[in-house]
Amino acid sequence: MIINQIENKNPTQPSPEEDKSEKNTSTTNKVKSVVYSILCSVALLGSLAILLSTIKESQAFQSGENAERELNRLKRSNDLEWQNKALDLIEKHRKENPQEELSRLRGCGVLQPEIEGKLDSSIRNVLPYWHFNEVKKLMSEALELKQLYQETHHVFIHAQSSPWLPISDLIRQLWMKKNPQDNLDHFHPLRIPNSVAPPGVIESTYRVINSINPLGNTGINLYRNRSLQFLTLSDSDLRVREELLSVDGYFFNDSPYESSLFFLINNSNILDKSKIRNIAEAAIQHFAPSISPTKLHSLAQQVSQVNYDSPCGHLFVICIPKEKSKELQYRAHPFGLACSCHPPEKDNEILESFQKNQLPKNARCASLIPKPTVPQYRLYLPKIRPQDEKIFLLTATPKKEHHQIEKKIHEIIRQIQPQEWITQKEAWM
Repeated sequence: MIINQIENKNPTQPSPEEDKSEKNTSTTNKVKSVVYSILCSVALLGSLAILLSTIKESQAFQSGENAERELNRLKRSNDLEWQNKALDLIEKHRKENPQEELSRLRGCGVLQPEIEGKLDSSIRNVLPYWHFNEVKKLMSEALELKQLYQETHHVFIHAQSSPWLPISDLIRQLWMKKNPQDNLDHFHPLRIPNSVAPPGVIESTYRVINSINPLGNTGINLYRNRSLQFLTLSDSDLRVREELLSVDGYFFNDSPYESSLFFLINNSNILDKSKIRNIAEAAIQHFAPSISPTKLHSLAQQVSQVNYDSPCGHLFVICIPKEKSKELQYRAHPFGLACSCHPPEKDNEILESFQKNQLPKNARCASLIPKPTVPQYRLYLPKIRPQDEKIFLLTATPKKEHHQIEKKIHEIIRQIQPQEWITQKEAWM
């Protein structure tokens, strides 16, 4: 009995090790509980994000369907301005988010399964995973514009690296300032209106010989019909580069170092961005010929410092009226050599097949090339004007960011004084 009383007064106490183990277990359970709660919250947020994204994509698809019905109604109307009205409708419905925009383009019938599969394949042939949706969005929007204009125009694409966007904005704003009568709503120029670069030795020699020939070539035929092209035509000549633009008539061309898609995905350019200041100087001097050399250099330097970057390049969509097409474009091999793989009477047939997203085997080029390839095209820029042609700019940059670039360019142009816009001859008139 005495022993029992002693035992009751001294119950067994847990050892320090056991007490520590129990506390660790309790702490571990609490941590597990917190982690589980966090994981559940993350999973819930993820599910909500996916649901929200799905809803937005569904809404974008419906928006595309509604727009397609309205576009078809406009097309059936006898309104001569139906394409401009349709363009306004397209721009109103565009989405900045790539996934939502692709859903819209599926809804309006641009990205039908066969076309989307062909586009996906072309993009992956260049670079499988690099900003895939951003590139696909731009290419799909280009296809939409082609679908809108292809009955009345031949539509081409040209890609440029993102650092060059300020130059295009500069030329456009200078053009509008000097020629306010020109409507540039649907015209985003790539070059200044007239060539200013002096031709190199080879090009200069050819032009002198051509000029004394009574049957000498003019306009686009100066390039398309010249003799010994392989020896006399240099794609690196600055005058040639100002007058000829390399473009694709077949949008799915994925040729390395030659296609618009390649340069778009790789955000690259033939001309290095170190040339931006030189091009800016030439553009400013063209439109404001009385500007002083010191000020010209300063303004060009400011343009070159307008920083702009993007996950991929930007895309120009160029629409040429079919009745003028032959005097503005020709089918070409790399370096601008005119294609002679097919007889001239096949020219329009081949281009029309490309415009319908078709690539017949007999439309490929084999001359001077190890294996058959997709032909390029060259556009003759001195004849391209806003009164007849259309040039659209598509970028992966949000509108707000692009507007900031345009604003910076505007502030640079504002520094040009009224008397600097005119030539000495105009000043005396």
